Amino acid sequence: MESLELTCPFCDKLLVLDAGFAGGVCRCSNCGMLMQVPASPSTKRRSTRTRPDRPDTPRSSKPSTKPVVEAQVDRDPPAPPPAVSKKRSTPNKSAKRTTKPKRQHTPTPPPSAPKPPDKKTTLTPAQTHAVERAKGKRHLAIQVSLIAAFVAIIAMSVLAITAVVRHQIRHATPKNNTPGLVVKFDYDSTANPYLMDKPNVLGIPLSPRTVVVIDASSASRKWLGLVKDAILAGSNFDTSAVTLMLVVGTEDRQAVFPESFTKLIRLPREDLRTFLNSILAFGVTDPVNAVRTALTTKPDQFVLITSQELPREHVNAIRGLLKASPSTRFDAVLIDAQAIDLLSITSLRGGQYITLSTQQITDWRYANQ
Repeated sequence: MESLELTCPFCDKLLVLDAGFAGGVCRCSNCGMLMQVPASPSTKRRSTRTRPDRPDTPRSSKPSTKPVVEAQVDRDPPAPPPAVSKKRSTPNKSAKRTTKPKRQHTPTPPPSAPKPPDKKTTLTPAQTHAVERAKGKRHLAIQVSLIAAFVAIIAMSVLAITAVVRHQIRHATPKNNTPGLVVKFDYDSTANPYLMDKPNVLGIPLSPRTVVVIDASSASRKWLGLVKDAILAGSNFDTSAVTLMLVVGTEDRQAVFPESFTKLIRLPREDLRTFLNSILAFGVTDPVNAVRTALTTKPDQFVLITSQELPREHVNAIRGLLKASPSTRFDAVLIDAQAIDLLSITSLRGGQYITLSTQQITDWRYANQ
């Protein structure tokens, strides 16, 4: 019995099938793919065992070294193949016109038939895992970049809003209807604290019982002399309506002058000058201790002059000390510095938050010289 040898074009397996199915369709038993059987493939006779009564029957040749896989041939319907070899005679032309050869044994593959594997695009499981990992890393990098950009935009917006608020606070002008406050600091004879015609401290009018706290840390070395001159000029009035007390916070103590509230008309000028000249700017001071000493006198007005950017705990301590004196007005003067947390305290206590520069005070000091 003759057989056909056919190599599967998809998995390269050698198939052996009966020669009667030449020109038909077979299915590879290895990969399951359908293929067309050539009309005249190479044939060979299948090996058979020799019979004892017919010793002249030829034995089978040596089997091939290639792996042989039996093909699964579609046998429905078992009709002979319609393929025609090249050597067969040409059928009559009239027959061609009247009848068409039937295509048998060539059923179309079902829609769910698997696609032939492509050797160029097929990846191993390890390669597929590596590709998936690369995609995951790429997506993660994109997400991290988007989050970083969003955080940067938020941070820049916060910084911009903070800068605008600080600029508005620094250049804010008090309302004209606020009694007893300086409306605007100008370089003229009415607003210059060295030339004002009423008792003041750096342009802030004084109340009947006013205590002034000066922060004499090393950061005040540039402006401490100018503030001393401003206090001498602002207290040089013969009036009994205003009493004054000075509390100077140094690194090792709190200096007080005079020992109690004294009317300006009775305030000894030379003693005041001597006290101010004895104050030196050095070290690091804690203004909270000076504020505590000042508020024990129950003043009507409390003025703090400093150049320190007070931390939150110091601001909270000052707020707590002011609760014991609910009727005390609080004014803050920041020189070459900012302490935004003090703004809310001064607003609640009917005072004013003022920011000055050393150059501005210097211009006031030498305006008419």
